[in-house]
Amino acid sequence: MSKKLLLIGITALLLNCKAPSKDPDLQTDQPVATQEAANFQDYTDSLGDKLSISTNEETDSKTIKFNGSTYVLEKDRESSSYSTSDNEYQLTETSGEITFIKKDYNMVLFKTKKTSEQSVTQLQ
Repeated sequence: MSKKLLLIGITALLLNCKAPSKDPDLQTDQPVATQEAANFQDYTDSLGDKLSISTNEETDSKTIKFNGSTYVLEKDRESSSYSTSDNEYQLTETSGEITFIKKDYNMVLFKTKKTSEQSVTQLQ
């Protein structure tokens, strides 16, 4: 008897629930995602590999494009470098050079000297 009452109660509960998208009275305002143009600074190392860096001042982060992959790196509070949230990759920019490393293997993926003739690419 109690199983039948429980089954009837669950059925009544499920039938009374409405998904927000199906209810005409409920309207959700979803913000339209505007993709602003990002300025990427392109760098090439001695091996011909290309690294693109974009800086986001609002979130204090950098977006890195390297070998077809995109990495978002957050500012490290302890040092002047940037690293991914899982602390797997690290970018260090000094006044004279840029180094992008994979921390698990202590492997340098990209290293180059900054020059004044590096190009800026604007993506939309």
